[in-house]
Amino acid sequence: MKIGFSGRPSIRGSVATSQTTADRFTRYVSACHEMGLGCLEVPSGLVFGRGGYRQQFVAACTEASPGRVSTRCAILGVDVLVRVRPSEIPASCSDDADMSEMGYIRQLVGLYGGRLVTVPFRSVRQVRAMVDTVHPDSGAAALGFVVDWGDEQSIGNAARALREVGYGHIVPMVQLYQERGAKLDRMLLRALSVSLRENGAKSLYLCVAPELIRQGNERQRVLGAHRSLARVILRFEQETGCEVGVIFTGPSALENAQHMSGLIRDMFRARASGEPLLPRLGSTVKIRDVELGLDMEYSIVPPEEASAKTGMLSCESPVARALIGRPPGSRVEVTAPGGRVVYELLEVSE
Repeated sequence: MKIGFSGRPSIRGSVATSQTTADRFTRYVSACHEMGLGCLEVPSGLVFGRGGYRQQFVAACTEASPGRVSTRCAILGVDVLVRVRPSEIPASCSDDADMSEMGYIRQLVGLYGGRLVTVPFRSVRQVRAMVDTVHPDSGAAALGFVVDWGDEQSIGNAARALREVGYGHIVPMVQLYQERGAKLDRMLLRALSVSLRENGAKSLYLCVAPELIRQGNERQRVLGAHRSLARVILRFEQETGCEVGVIFTGPSALENAQHMSGLIRDMFRARASGEPLLPRLGSTVKIRDVELGLDMEYSIVPPEEASAKTGMLSCESPVARALIGRPPGSRVEVTAPGGRVVYELLEVSE
């Protein structure tokens, strides 16, 4: 799993206006790597300026620097996506001049080692027009159509368009913080599964819509959603053999990306050390009623998300408080209306 954000990473020193595209690309990629992040979506204007993409492409083809930048991206393991502003996308999809500029953007991104050119999905005609700007085998970066995953009609139209042209990627934009529990897991799994099926590629990207990290219960809800996201994606990667890039957007994009990256590192560190996972907020636990021999599975969630019917256990409940921090195999006693109940903690997963 690669974690990143959409925007411009802070870099050391001043950014002179005379810097070349290769300089900017290299410094952004290096800054992203230093922060421990694996992918970056950067606006096209930050690396290429505004317009004149054909001239830039011709100039870049005569330089050796694009190849060095591409190699550096590969060495540092940072995937770069270049976002095109809606204002740069022809509304009619019939202006050949504007569409040729889109083609040159794709060729430039490919030269410098970028993985995708991302654009918001609008229509089937838009997909046809943009895909036709350059041949898929020309070395140009592929197109990634960002689809609002809350809009069923757009999802269906984008999938049909990609099947028709046989080229391009669906990049789901998910509202991670508006769903909870099992519903959130199902939404994420569907977004990943549809992307894998329609893209025909083993590298997928998922955009996470903006949400500020606040204090108190709101903060816990956001951080709990990150744990759910990590759990679903890691399981998906293991089952499918593909790699997923997660790109946070909005004003808290970098903060969210850094938290998510730290969470993933902690999970892998625990696995590598052989230390057992301990229950905490966001964990899924499997427990057994010792007297009845009944096994149950719950996700430990903030109080406002709790629902016994859907397997959501409040972190403030007596059972959760007794389990949190205990290793698998532990037995805990909990006072219930019918008396004391003994539970055995069987499994813990993120």
